[in-house]
Amino acid sequence: MSLSNTNTATFRAKVDLTSCDREPIHIPGQIQSFGVLLSVTGDMCVNYASNNLGDVVGISADAALGQQLVDILPSSTVHDLRTRLQLVNINGAQSRLFGYDLLDDGQLFDVSLHVSGTNYVFEFEPKQEAGPRDEMALVNPLIARTRRKETVVAGSQEATLALKMMTGFDRVMVYQFADDGTGEIIAESCNYGMAPYLGLRYPASDIPRQARELYKRTLLRMIPDVDAPVCDLLSTPDAGDTSLDLSSAVTRAVSPIHLEYLRNMGVRATMAVSIIINDELWGMIVCHHGSPHYIDYERRTVFELFGQFFSYEIAMKAESAIRRDEARAKEFQDQLTRGLAAHSDLLEGFDSIASEMPYILPCDGVAVCSDGQIKVSGHVPDEKHIEALLGHVMAAEGDAIFETSRIVDIYPEAESFSSKAAGMLSIPVSRSTRDYVLLFRREIARSVTWAGNPEKPAEPGPNGLRLTPRKSFDAWTEIVRHS
Repeated sequence: MSLSNTNTATFRAKVDLTSCDREPIHIPGQIQSFGVLLSVTGDMCVNYASNNLGDVVGISADAALGQQLVDILPSSTVHDLRTRLQLVNINGAQSRLFGYDLLDDGQLFDVSLHVSGTNYVFEFEPKQEAGPRDEMALVNPLIARTRRKETVVAGSQEATLALKMMTGFDRVMVYQFADDGTGEIIAESCNYGMAPYLGLRYPASDIPRQARELYKRTLLRMIPDVDAPVCDLLSTPDAGDTSLDLSSAVTRAVSPIHLEYLRNMGVRATMAVSIIINDELWGMIVCHHGSPHYIDYERRTVFELFGQFFSYEIAMKAESAIRRDEARAKEFQDQLTRGLAAHSDLLEGFDSIASEMPYILPCDGVAVCSDGQIKVSGHVPDEKHIEALLGHVMAAEGDAIFETSRIVDIYPEAESFSSKAAGMLSIPVSRSTRDYVLLFRREIARSVTWAGNPEKPAEPGPNGLRLTPRKSFDAWTEIVRHS
């Protein structure tokens, strides 16, 4: 029974802007043709097989279904696979064999093993490059180059250079997710003459929610050829309509929507390595190529290891930035304390505070509120708005420091003074006398350069009326206000 048509109705159904988030990409019923997949039950009986199985083991998928694994592969191979499965059962991860003589005939394969529900899943990729390697030795020197860079962006740029050299892809990018789910290219290395993507932002819908979850579970994904044929998974009759969960499968077929997206970009092959920080998907290293580009499983594992080390380096750089901000905040607190100590009250020391604070913590305006009185300097809202904001802060935060980059989100009337003040930092000095220092920042009308118009992602496409990848990747600039 073929499972390849399981999702046909889904792809052709009328959809809305959330359809990509509901696409069952973990159960496509197909694999990419660069490998072969075989699934067995707990008693080693074959229950799923890709229809290209005969190209590798000499027995068709139909004939293999229902057979014991030992009837298909050499007994020594089955013994080795069983041993590896014990390790998989212990740690729940993938187990890998590189350059393995699968059929005991001298032909070498890279092998992946993992558990999917109650099934054991094996994937075999013919080895295309024989001979000894020491690619793992490249990881530490390349990571050391990223470590020497102080900032996240500088370290990311070094990583794109390193991976471009290691992989041979035309373009390598570091893509960082924002809190709203959008993503921005913060670093890029590409061949001479290619249009740059650096600085472009992509809507959250470009990488659906369930795809991000899979990127957290499977740290590296490769599509060697977006136009290559896919291979159906066949199953035994007792499998019914249940699809095999391929979330952790190396060869899992790719969503037609994503393939269309890549074709629209002129991409023929791609690889993505997840950047995981604090168990969340911080971003990805994304590689693009204009022609088919296969990288074997052993080498991909090296890139995956590089991505794990790089994730650690990014986390360290982010923590360093936090420590620098904390040091600045401490300096601000010390300066404020010294300024207040020289005066009998907050209002008396206002001139000193107003002149010194912008150098310690950049701002466009300062307001001091003490026992119902207000003094201001620079770009600040009118006094009535300051009083209203102070009331909001006192009710919501009490004696805690309060910060917002968008005052309009907590105080809609801020629309009227956004050109004067868009962000605010409130610092309580003395709760007993209701003393506060308020720092204001003016609106930064910043341009966000989108890769295509983010407001027009839905249109009829080759798979019916659904969310179609945008066909134009020309820069689309939007002015972001109130922040």
